[in-house]
Amino acid sequence: MLVDRAVYREGRRQPAAGLAADIASVRDGHGFVWIGLKDPTDEEFAERAARVQRQRESRPVERLSPA
Repeated sequence: MLVDRAVYREGRRQPAAGLAADIASVRDGHGFVWIGLKDPTDEEFAERAARVQRQRESRPVERLSPA
C-alpha cells in the first residue's frame, strides 16, 4: 500500500503533485522523489517500480535536444 510520496529539493519536503510531475520536477538533478510503501506485495512493488521507470523514460522532446 502506498502510504506517502513527496519531492525533496535542497533538503526540504515539497508537496507531491502526481508521479509524472514529481519526477519531471527533479530531472535537473536537484532533488528526489520519495515513495513510501507499507508492506508491499512482490506484485505491488514490481508494479510501482515499473510505473516509476516508465515515467523516468518518458522525457519531453525539448529535453532531448542538445543544449
